[in-house]
Amino acid sequence: MARLLVPGLTAGLMILVGLFWMFVWLLGANGYNSAQGGKILGLNFVLVLVAIGASSFFSDWSARALAARTQWSPIFISLVSIVCAALLAVIALFVGSVIILLVVGQSR
Repeated sequence: MARLLVPGLTAGLMILVGLFWMFVWLLGANGYNSAQGGKILGLNFVLVLVAIGASSFFSDWSARALAARTQWSPIFISLVSIVCAALLAVIALFVGSVIILLVVGQSR
């Protein structure tokens, strides 16, 4: 059960971030026509799903690696893994969204 805690908490956190992210993009895609706005929202949704999966995997992997290499407390290792994975995922969401916007926006 403890093995599922870190990736589960990371996934839960990223689901909350993803819901907020999609809400912001729903508002932000308002200036585009329906075809372009739909592409932007659809691609961002796929990006959010990938970010959730990747951050969950990375947090689990990093927690195991830190536990094997350090003598840190398991709680500290969990917190570090979750925060680092979430931060990397948010950065990836931002960069990916900018790329999506540039690609879809070129056809405007």
